Amino acid sequence: MIRLTACLFVAVMASACSSVQAYEGPPRDDSQVATIIPENQRNRQREAGPFGAPKDGGRVVIRVNGESLRPLKDRFAVLPGRVVVAALYMDERTPYPDRRLLTESVDLSFNAVAGHTYAVRGRATWPQGKPAVTLWVVDGATGRSVASVAVPEAK
Repeated sequence: MIRLTACLFVAVMASACSSVQAYEGPPRDDSQVATIIPENQRNRQREAGPFGAPKDGGRVVIRVNGESLRPLKDRFAVLPGRVVVAALYMDERTPYPDRRLLTESVDLSFNAVAGHTYAVRGRATWPQGKPAVTLWVVDGATGRSVASVAVPEAK
């Protein structure tokens, strides 16, 4: 019984780190695909450690090649080449307690490189009380932005 429980725990933990395959065909090795991760509080916390995660910012919700994230999966695997990510930005912690922020979905496109990890990030500012949202994609290997878009009319 203990062995069965341990095997089940290992299987669940392994699937928690796995990706949603956003391409057709058999699964490929990590060195043959690019990884795309949406920025959210959990991902920022994981990167920064227990006391370094920023408290501002909402979260980015993405779809890649028509695929959405599934429970226990927090990243996408894509083939190298042109990728289009549909992204929207959500934030419940705005400067105005009675207003939540949700943008329309916008497309970000870039050329993915095998073995690289890309983070889809977003930020909102509130000039004159009206939200201005920018979404962008950062290549983790180079630290450079590979795609960026200002959301036309944030609500």
